[in-house]
Amino acid sequence: MQFDLQLAANGAQRIEVDGRFFKYKSGTGLIRVTTSKGEVVDLMPGQGVWNTQFSSLTVTDRTGAANAGVLMAGNIDFRDDRITGTVDVVDGGKARTLAGIAFGCSGYQLSVAGEVAHVEIWNPPGSGKNLIINTAVMASGTVGQLAGVSLYNAVLAVPANPAQNKKCGGGPGVASSFTKSQATQITNTAIWSMSSGVIYKPTEPIVVAQGWGLLFTGQSIAASLLVTAEYFEDPI
Repeated sequence: MQFDLQLAANGAQRIEVDGRFFKYKSGTGLIRVTTSKGEVVDLMPGQGVWNTQFSSLTVTDRTGAANAGVLMAGNIDFRDDRITGTVDVVDGGKARTLAGIAFGCSGYQLSVAGEVAHVEIWNPPGSGKNLIINTAVMASGTVGQLAGVSLYNAVLAVPANPAQNKKCGGGPGVASSFTKSQATQITNTAIWSMSSGVIYKPTEPIVVAQGWGLLFTGQSIAASLLVTAEYFEDPI
């Protein structure tokens, strides 16, 4: 009925159990459960599936980090109707950080006479992840500097910084920043424009697919450009 999960990053664990119910009772983060019939469902702690017959289950980590927890399964009809003295609201951001899939990434292009600065947060081809960008901020040594922000399907010339995990001891991310300075702006349709020192938190996050980047294009000649973005990685 109760099975302990000890999953390596992106690892799988097979559970030999016959039943019609399973529930992800507790764990570090997102898992994928595949039944013996080939049915697939992604679960967060507290979620489960009833009324489906299976003879075994395969549980796969979807956080990209070590994942420990408990799965309940079998020919039972488990319910938990307890009401305790407190109500806990799931903090998705905290859960992602603890799972080691939340990151920050920054890049800096210094000012060059007669040229325009560009900074890109790049998701390489074949990364197996989407970047879900939820916050960005831009700064510059030039007062009133603006930057256009767009999705761009080519990497810039100069590598800057790899993404940094928000969890102490967390693994590296797939993204990196790249920079470029050139005489003309890279022509691309902007999603939005932002000014120096303003934190931008879009109502809906920006999804950067494999082989794409989030490009920040300076609007002033001979101006520096510093960009920092916060995001989490969503396995494809």
